[in-house]
Amino acid sequence: MPRGNIDNLISNPERTPEELSNMGKKGGAASGKARREKKLFQNAVLAALQAKGKSGNTLLEEIVAAQIKRALKGDTRAFDSLRDTSGEKPTDKVEASVTSENKELMREYLDRIKKGK
Repeated sequence: MPRGNIDNLISNPERTPEELSNMGKKGGAASGKARREKKLFQNAVLAALQAKGKSGNTLLEEIVAAQIKRALKGDTRAFDSLRDTSGEKPTDKVEASVTSENKELMREYLDRIKKGK
């Protein structure tokens, strides 16, 4: 029974060097476009934050003041945002256990990668 488009996929080792090169060029062009769009958006946000508000302060200063007011009223999310933005975010701890079953699955996975499958 067909599994959708999965049956139509062609693995990279089966492609010609020209096909791989063209795919890489397309990917590079798309990546460059996405980076330019992200940078454009970032610059627009930064410019807007530097604009003066009604109080004479920048919008960034007004936003920070509003967050501080919310935190002082007990809004823990506002406090977390201020703490994290100021560089005081606590590190996240991740625990992982390795079992003999996990090790075997990892070995099989790495073997498949080495064989190019």
